[in-house]
Amino acid sequence: MLQGADDDFMYLGHPARRWKSFALATTPLEDVRDSMVPLYVAHRGREPNIHAADLFVLEALRQQPDRALRYVVLHDGDHGFGRPGRPGGMARVLDDFLSWAVGPERATGVAILE
Repeated sequence: MLQGADDDFMYLGHPARRWKSFALATTPLEDVRDSMVPLYVAHRGREPNIHAADLFVLEALRQQPDRALRYVVLHDGDHGFGRPGRPGGMARVLDDFLSWAVGPERATGVAILE
């Protein structure tokens, strides 16, 4: 829909030109398939599209089982990694990412961040 839309067509509060990008012509997995750079995928527990992230991670593991990959879900996190009555959701994700990225093993795994 957005590929053929007029650039000024409004979608989700922004003009279509903002949404037209390489991601519309390919999938995120296709964009990283030729790389062995470790993948860190963080998602929010209260997002309605969490299953798409689950599928992305499973397919990435299937296609490249030797790639280091960490998938985390911020429990009760919203779109901005915020949590009702609990500040610091984004800081929690960043701390997890840095610990994994600079760690000696960069082990493949899955976690729910509280």
